[in-house]
Amino acid sequence: LVLDDMEKQVAVHTEALARSYRGMAIRLCDPGSKRPVPQSVRNATKMLVPMLLQYIETYKHAQGLCLSILKEVITNANGTDLLAPYLPELVPLLIEGLTALEDPRLAYSQFHAESSYGVTTSQFEAARAQVSKSSVSSDLLRQLVKLVTPESMSEVAPRLRSMVNR
Repeated sequence: LVLDDMEKQVAVHTEALARSYRGMAIRLCDPGSKRPVPQSVRNATKMLVPMLLQYIETYKHAQGLCLSILKEVITNANGTDLLAPYLPELVPLLIEGLTALEDPRLAYSQFHAESSYGVTTSQFEAARAQVSKSSVSSDLLRQLVKLVTPESMSEVAPRLRSMVNR
């Protein structure tokens, strides 16, 4: 990936390439209103989603692009089982997204909430949770909950425990 290239001429072309790649990836993985989901969409999703998940871990400079594509793929797959095989990877990623997007100053503010703002810690935490519930990651998680089965939960649970223990 050349998304982090410092040369201006390369960066200009890279942005256009990234937009094209994003659009193509989203179109290939979009089942639209077709039920059952076409095999071509399943094949594209089977190839693309694991690659995006790997790139998110490997290429920090490509995270924005990869997450943007995943957001659209998850949104477009609503009402299908297309993403069920990827729940063990997607759920922890989106849960981490809930906290990663939170302003770090909130933790400091919460610590001083009662003395500085006259707000109890529990009131502050309730407001913080409400903001988190209205985030994009939270919306995507709610959409994926429909796909959870006892089998998939047995794969997701160890990863969530690992996240809690960190």
